[in-house]
Amino acid sequence: MGINVGAFLTPLTCGAIGEIEGWKYGFLTAGVGMMLGFGIFMWAQAKGWFESYGFAPQEQKPMLQGFPNKCMPYLTTAIMVPLAWLLIKQNDVVDVGLAVLAILILGYLLFQSTRYEIVQRQRIWVIVILLLFTTVFWTFFELAGSAMNLFTERNVNRNFLGTDIPTTFFQSVNPLFIMLFAPLFSWLWIKLANSGKEPSAPYKFALGLVLLGAGFLVLTLGKGYAVAGLVPAMFLILLYLLHTLGELTLSPVGLSLVTKLSPASIVAFLMGIWFLSSSIAHQAGKHIAKLTTVSEKSIVEDNAFTESLSDAEYKTLFADAAFIGSLDEFSIEKALVSPVAIDRLNAESTSWNYFKDSVSVESAEGKGTEYFLSRNPKADSTSVTAAPQIQDAEARIQASPTGIIVSSLREQSLSIGLSVFQLLGFVAIGCGIVLFLLGPMVSKWMHGIK
Repeated sequence: MGINVGAFLTPLTCGAIGEIEGWKYGFLTAGVGMMLGFGIFMWAQAKGWFESYGFAPQEQKPMLQGFPNKCMPYLTTAIMVPLAWLLIKQNDVVDVGLAVLAILILGYLLFQSTRYEIVQRQRIWVIVILLLFTTVFWTFFELAGSAMNLFTERNVNRNFLGTDIPTTFFQSVNPLFIMLFAPLFSWLWIKLANSGKEPSAPYKFALGLVLLGAGFLVLTLGKGYAVAGLVPAMFLILLYLLHTLGELTLSPVGLSLVTKLSPASIVAFLMGIWFLSSSIAHQAGKHIAKLTTVSEKSIVEDNAFTESLSDAEYKTLFADAAFIGSLDEFSIEKALVSPVAIDRLNAESTSWNYFKDSVSVESAEGKGTEYFLSRNPKADSTSVTAAPQIQDAEARIQASPTGIIVSSLREQSLSIGLSVFQLLGFVAIGCGIVLFLLGPMVSKWMHGIK
């Protein structure tokens, strides 16, 4: 519970500061918070509130001859930080390394299981089976910090009472639901256990996968309510609710189950393998995130985007190599008000005069000026009429060429993202159904362990 209190508060503080003031200040805030936490720990320890807890372990034989154990964390950190940086820079190596490691470890584990009698052997098989399904769960679930966050930024209507909610605030939804529902789930499992009706682990895992998949499918339903490529935030919150319920169904079971099912001689080894699934899940998740995170340039180069534009001069602009090239450096909003774009549009149009317009806006960052592409009928034009004057700044932008083009871009982005999430939903539910069907066999192999 304490961890989730921190997880709830962090996006509201560090995340908000990072979005509004700059990410260096967001990380600085996190660092200050950690220093405050360390200071509180030392102060409470000095007061004796921890009693015998929190003190240094008893001195043991040095792990390295002539090198004190208390210095080992510093040595390990000095080695691991540059190694981690190297692996981040050469991330494809991690893909290959984890895949090879997973195959070797699972093969070794299955080989080792043959050394045990049938009951213990089948319990190891249960760990392997559930390990595969839990990897699928965490691969999809942990997209919350990558693909889902970017989807929220691009394709979720975050406006509430006239104010845009920072994207990072939505990262607080999951820990909030955990704090609300964890006591309920704890009571439920105890109640079912006392009455002899508690489902065994494979059924809990299966239910978690089904809830995970249902969350993705609920989000795809939001497409029918999307306006200008923006899904109502309620559908995203419902996704997080279902994902959290799935997490509470599956997550607390895993580590406890490994401890109960493992032979005493290799319990630590199997715990390590269980955590390896989380590592594989995060690494696999990056490839899914790439499918949902398509650059603006890639979208506008697609024929589907060009065909969605109504005005011929817009289509001509997006066929211009110089303008498309500018999207490597600028967002589409900035590219549309560039001299290259305005000159090209005015050269093509016989009815409209395109120009750079601006409005005063107020956001979480404070008051500012937002520039957008606008147009008026040319003096000698009789084929078009001027649009009625709009006072509201946001409405003016939405009715402008910038608003129309950005809406088309968002709609294409929305379709790409939701098509991937829909597939993930079906895969997760399919895995849940398979595990339900395997439930009787897996439960039998557990030999009385719930």
